[in-house]
Amino acid sequence: MNRNLALLPLFFGAVSLAACVGTVPDSPNPADPDAGIVDDSDAAVVEATELAVSGTVVDYFQANLTPTPLPVVADATLTTDGLDPTVSTLADGLGAFSMDILPASLFFVNVTAPGYLPTRNEPTQVLDQPLQHDQYAASELGMARQYTGAGGLTPIPVEPGTGMVMIDLLRNNGLPALDVPVADITIATAAAPDVPLAIPAYLVDPATTDLSPNDVTLVSVVDANGKARAGFLNVPPGE
Repeated sequence: MNRNLALLPLFFGAVSLAACVGTVPDSPNPADPDAGIVDDSDAAVVEATELAVSGTVVDYFQANLTPTPLPVVADATLTTDGLDPTVSTLADGLGAFSMDILPASLFFVNVTAPGYLPTRNEPTQVLDQPLQHDQYAASELGMARQYTGAGGLTPIPVEPGTGMVMIDLLRNNGLPALDVPVADITIATAAAPDVPLAIPAYLVDPATTDLSPNDVTLVSVVDANGKARAGFLNVPPGE
């Protein structure tokens, strides 16, 4: 059975639009050297209209434990990755943000805030309409819980220069992937997608939203948000 993994990295390409303005003139008349020549020196330049991408910055671990009300992250900085030029904005005291993005853009959003680790969110795609899309931030306390065994794990030392990757387990139809053995969940690099890294996966306990012991008999289940999730610790930088 084929399974898709929707990545939501929690640690931490340019898109360009080309436009051809005007119409192609008819073939020139050989008897008239000026035939078919269009003087468009005063023509207006048509530019793509930017679209608003807005939402709320939300605490990742708290949001999955208590989805309502949203645990907002105030005064966060959001910066795009994958756009040229880069777009940055600040969230307000209620976690609300808005940024202007060109249509047909696909990019990541990196979030930083006091008390939170740099968080790289899943891809955001803007088509031809304004987009409402919340962004996550992973708290230092929440991340520390994963390494100190809050969910029943044996404490795991943090390896310098690495991060944590959280994923949503999805079937091809977009529904949560249930009953997936943790032993079947692997992570690989884009350079060698068929060669899993030697990093164990951990399922998320829906009752605590923390990572559970790596027991190969465990299978994925759905939490209060309707998600089946897993995670990896001490993931080295890479794609």
